[in-house]
Amino acid sequence: MSLDIALYFDETVTGGEQMYIGDRQNITHNLGNMWEAAGVYDALYESAGQECGQFIPTLEAGLADMKANPDKYKVFNAKNGWGLYENAVPFLEKWIETCKKYPKAKIWVSR
Repeated sequence: MSLDIALYFDETVTGGEQMYIGDRQNITHNLGNMWEAAGVYDALYESAGQECGQFIPTLEAGLADMKANPDKYKVFNAKNGWGLYENAVPFLEKWIETCKKYPKAKIWVSR
């Protein structure tokens, strides 16, 4: 099971149907405890339908702490290898970059 997350503009912006933008990102649920510890779980999992720009400060703070304290987060590495700190950091970096590029876009989440 995994988290799928993407951005879209709704019909109020496009004048028609929803339009998805950027790449859909996917990562394992095994990182859930790590996301909780970093304070970004809700910004990832509970953000559907909201503008991504509002989550940038939370995501950046979580990423900064993860980078400053890797050992704090590596204890949450999944024993089976599916859900590692080494995957979480680049995922979060890419998601922040995407949100900065399209801060007014809404978030689509599937679990």
